[in-house]
Amino acid sequence: LVLDVRDGGEFHRPRAREHPGLDDPAHGLAVEHPFRDETGCTADNVCTITLTGDPTVVSEELIIDGSANAAIITLSGNNQFRTMENTAPLTLINLTLTNGYTLYDGGAIVARAALTLNGVTKKNSRADWLGVGMHSDGVAYVSNSTISNNTAGTGQVGGAWFSAATVMTNTTISGNTASKASAA
Repeated sequence: LVLDVRDGGEFHRPRAREHPGLDDPAHGLAVEHPFRDETGCTADNVCTITLTGDPTVVSEELIIDGSANAAIITLSGNNQFRTMENTAPLTLINLTLTNGYTLYDGGAIVARAALTLNGVTKKNSRADWLGVGMHSDGVAYVSNSTISNNTAGTGQVGGAWFSAATVMTNTTISGNTASKASAA
């Protein structure tokens, strides 16, 4: 999946490419569905996709690569919805996941299968239970990323919960809070 925010030098809403069905408004990451305004981009090159409903679970292998853009791509849960969930291998590159919310685990992301993050920032998400920034049940590879300022309401882990093999390199986990246990 490539999110393209430039068209002949003009800013426009990011478009989904190379993934059948992603343009379907029922998908949750759809082109028309998640935006609250017409542009989605600010003057300083930050383009935000704001979810207006729970995202569909990624059930087939998917790569979302924001590095092909001149802009910073942000996926916001609007403090109402989890930003990502997967049951198949998922790779995220050069994206920001922010303002995710869920009652249970993984405010920004819950990974039920392999997860690879490179250059990803997960911040300002919250949940009332386990692993606010992310909860990963699958093998996780995290590099050049940041998990920060996430809050677990009545939960146990503020930043990230990994229950399978995890490899982290050049990654910062900081500023997370939890009421019962670790805020890492």
